[in-house]
Amino acid sequence: MTLYDFLSAYLLYLVILSIIIVFTFKNTRLARRLRKLGPLEFDTQTNSLIDVPSLHCPHTKCQTEYIATKAKYEETLEKIWEKLQNMSDRIDKLTETVNEIAIDQLKLVFYNDNIQAAERLFAGLRYIAKKQNGDVSKDVVDFAVNNAEVYRVAIALMPTLRSVKIDLALTEAEVEDRR
Repeated sequence: MTLYDFLSAYLLYLVILSIIIVFTFKNTRLARRLRKLGPLEFDTQTNSLIDVPSLHCPHTKCQTEYIATKAKYEETLEKIWEKLQNMSDRIDKLTETVNEIAIDQLKLVFYNDNIQAAERLFAGLRYIAKKQNGDVSKDVVDFAVNNAEVYRVAIALMPTLRSVKIDLALTEAEVEDRR
């Protein structure tokens, strides 16, 4: 997975999470109530409240409301987290589907005889860069060997598409031609 794939897959996830956080902490009644109540410490071992001197409302009723509000807030956050996890799973599935479609598209372009040799070779090289196995990569190597000049121009334009398999095949073909 490249950095670009990683960023594109999780950018939407990050945007949605930030929107939810902004709306949760800035605009809800729950957030305003929590700000009014102030600090309150809860002892998790005994499940009891600890009185904090700076608490605006040290009475039991206020503390009970605070606990209920906090519980609702945590429940809401858990629901949001579950929905975000589901969205993340869906985004991962969509990304995988889009990648498969792109690979199939590259394969179709490569095998189309009505397209110029340079475009076919570029599609084949991108196919090899994404998926380096199968009969298609063998056909791309053979096509590149038959069109060595086009391959050299393509590599000069886009060095990232250079393939070791094709370079080896070209070298072997040149050695055989010299004999």
